[in-house]
Amino acid sequence: MSVKDDKSGEVTTAILEMPKIKLSSNLAMKLGKSYDYSTVSDFYFTGYPEVDDKKDTTFKITFLDRELTEDYI
Repeated sequence: MSVKDDKSGEVTTAILEMPKIKLSSNLAMKLGKSYDYSTVSDFYFTGYPEVDDKKDTTFKITFLDRELTEDYI
């Protein structure tokens, strides 16, 4: 995901790792020839901790020093 610094305005990339999630949505679609409207939906996710012997981790976020989305997307 892209992150913009509030002070400098520089855009960088952040990588969010979540080993276990539950994804929910309110997605509703209408199909047929008479429906020309685009479908818009919200997605929600809940992270669950990954339990091992040393730590309980729900997510890990890594900030990179530059914007990567233009190179890879």
